[in-house]
Amino acid sequence: MASRIAAIADVHYHAGEIEPSAKRRTAIADELLLQAVRLINRLIKPDVTILLGDLIDDPSSVGAEEELVRIRGIVDLLESPVIAIPGNHDGDEERFYRIFPRPQGIIDIAGVRFVVFLDREEPGYNARRSEADLRRMDAARAGYTGPIVSIQHVPLFGPGSSPSPYGLTNAEDVWAAFERNRYTLALSGHYHAGDDPVARGVGRSVIVPALCEEPFQFVEVAVSGDDVETRRHEIAPKCAA
Repeated sequence: MASRIAAIADVHYHAGEIEPSAKRRTAIADELLLQAVRLINRLIKPDVTILLGDLIDDPSSVGAEEELVRIRGIVDLLESPVIAIPGNHDGDEERFYRIFPRPQGIIDIAGVRFVVFLDREEPGYNARRSEADLRRMDAARAGYTGPIVSIQHVPLFGPGSSPSPYGLTNAEDVWAAFERNRYTLALSGHYHAGDDPVARGVGRSVIVPALCEEPFQFVEVAVSGDDVETRRHEIAPKCAA
C-alpha cells in the first residue's frame, strides 16, 4: 500500500496591502492555505503533510511573528501529522520553531523515512548542505531498507534534471550521497514555478510550486517502495479572483 504525502511550499503570507496585479498574492496567502488544508483533509487524507518553507513573505516586518502564528493556526486544522521547515523568507530558525513544532531529523511515518535538512543559505538564493548533514544522509540509511525521502527548502535534484536556477552549491556531493544511500525522493520548494522530474521520468526529485502564485498549486505524492507517483492539485478560491 502506498504512503501518501501532501506537500505545500512557498505560502509567502503577508498581511499588508499589495497590488492586485502582483504575481505573488501574499495578502490572501492565508486564505489560499486554508483552502488547501480543507482539500487535503477532505480528499487526500495523507499520512503526512509537509510544509517546505517560506510560510511568510517578510521576516523583518513588524507583524512577522503574528503572521507565523496565523499560519500555524491554519496548519493546526490539518488532520494528518505535519512536518514544517523554514525557508529563507521565514527568518530566524529559533523564532520559527517557537511557533511550529521542531521535527526530529529523521522521522518514520507510514513505512517511509523522512530526513529533514535545514541547509545554510548561500548567495544567489542558493544553499549549502553541511558536512554533518552529509554524514546524516548516510546514517539515515544504516540498518534501514525502506524508502527514504529527503526534505529541504532549496531544491535538490540530479544533474541536468531540472531547469531550476536555484540549488545546493555542493549539489554534486549531496547527490552522490543521495544515490549512494538509495534515497527514493528529494522533496523541495523555493523555485516558484515548481518542477517534477519524477513525472517527466528524468529524476527522483519534486520541486513543489508556490501556493501563493497562480495557478495556486500543491502536490500529492504517493510512495510505494521505490515507486513514486505525483499529482498537482489546484485551488481556485474566490479571494484569488
